[in-house]
Amino acid sequence: MWLHKKIIKIIWEELVRFIIVWGISTIINYSFFYIWYNYLKINYLISSWIWYILWVIVWYFLNKLRTFKNKSGHQIKTIIKYCWVYAFSWLSWIWLLYVLVNFLKMNPEIGNILSLFWIVGINYIWTKYLVFYKKTNDGF
Repeated sequence: MWLHKKIIKIIWEELVRFIIVWGISTIINYSFFYIWYNYLKINYLISSWIWYILWVIVWYFLNKLRTFKNKSGHQIKTIIKYCWVYAFSWLSWIWLLYVLVNFLKMNPEIGNILSLFWIVGINYIWTKYLVFYKKTNDGF
């Protein structure tokens, strides 16, 4: 029973850090998108790509250092896995948004918000277990 509670505590603390990191990086990078699109009049697709690339870079370092506290020296291998995870994540986000808007006739803004919840969920799982996974001596 004690081990079960320890696992839940570790996962909960990590998940809370993940959501905080996600919120901070999203606010910072979405602010750039908003400025580029609304004030600098850069095309929304170009602004979105720039925003997404910056978001992934910022999120990588925040997740590596704060969420998962990964001190691994395998930087290149980790970055490659991270890029694959977020490329697939982006594709699944776009697909879900397309289905919500075109087939379920949902408002694009609402569909985008719902899609973000999907992204947070899958990104936490994929980032934790595919990118920053680490074995410890106590069975975790």
